[in-house]
Amino acid sequence: MTSRSTTQDSRAYHITHASMMVEEFFENATRMQYNADDYRDLNGTLAARTINGVVYTMNCTLSAVAPVDRCKEMTCTVNWNNKGIQASTQHVYVFSPKY
Repeated sequence: MTSRSTTQDSRAYHITHASMMVEEFFENATRMQYNADDYRDLNGTLAARTINGVVYTMNCTLSAVAPVDRCKEMTCTVNWNNKGIQASTQHVYVFSPKY
């Protein structure tokens, strides 16, 4: 039971770092919704960050086919490898024009 608890704690630790990386990107991209030119230029990204020796790779793709007209759906997947264990988390956000 202790081993399982430690494993889950470690996974939660890494998911938190990955989620914070995506959240930071979404916050910056959200500002683009208020300007027509910026919103039109909104696109995906590929980024990597090393936190405490673990490399997190974020890949965000943008789809113009969103559930609502004129909106854009972005899907970000973050992958990391911790001591030989490959893991990932995925986040989806829908941007809408605010201008």
